[in-house]
Amino acid sequence: MGIAIGNNRKEVEIFKNEYKILYPLVTDYDFSSHKALGEPRVPYTMFVKRDVMGKIFIINIHKGVIESADSLMNEIRIICSKHFQKYAF
Repeated sequence: MGIAIGNNRKEVEIFKNEYKILYPLVTDYDFSSHKALGEPRVPYTMFVKRDVMGKIFIINIHKGVIESADSLMNEIRIICSKHFQKYAF
């Protein structure tokens, strides 16, 4: 899920269509989510996991631009190997 900090719905839809974003993208026009996260610099990526009771946990954070698809996939493999042991990556 993406959070469009400071953008309104129309801006989010334009961005989503222009870049063919396939994941949910929501607006944070009043910066409330951004403030709740401690006002991090963007881009700011959180990897989350839901437990069997439905509670969501942040399992990793990536600050800054993701330089390449290969580096992102490597980061995801490391995260998954630590948090999803029953799956082989």
